[in-house]
Amino acid sequence: MTLSRSQRETILAKIQKLVAEKYFDPKFDDSVWNRVVEHHRSSVIEASSDQAFENAVATMLAEMPPSPLALPSARQSRHQGFHACR
Repeated sequence: MTLSRSQRETILAKIQKLVAEKYFDPKFDDSVWNRVVEHHRSSVIEASSDQAFENAVATMLAEMPPSPLALPSARQSRHQGFHACR
């Protein structure tokens, strides 16, 4: 199933809203997040495929600072004695 432009716009709006409402970081600035979204809007909405859409969203989200509540990567988990589920 390929996402339509309308579906991509809806998903981007939901991502923008969820991050603004749910992302917790005392230094988080909504206006900066909104500028990040606007900077990436065309690459997200105009992506040539679903994979390109996912990559554009990932690139956009990567501009956010890491959350102190983020899950550790599998490599960090192994190093710290945690076992990843397969």
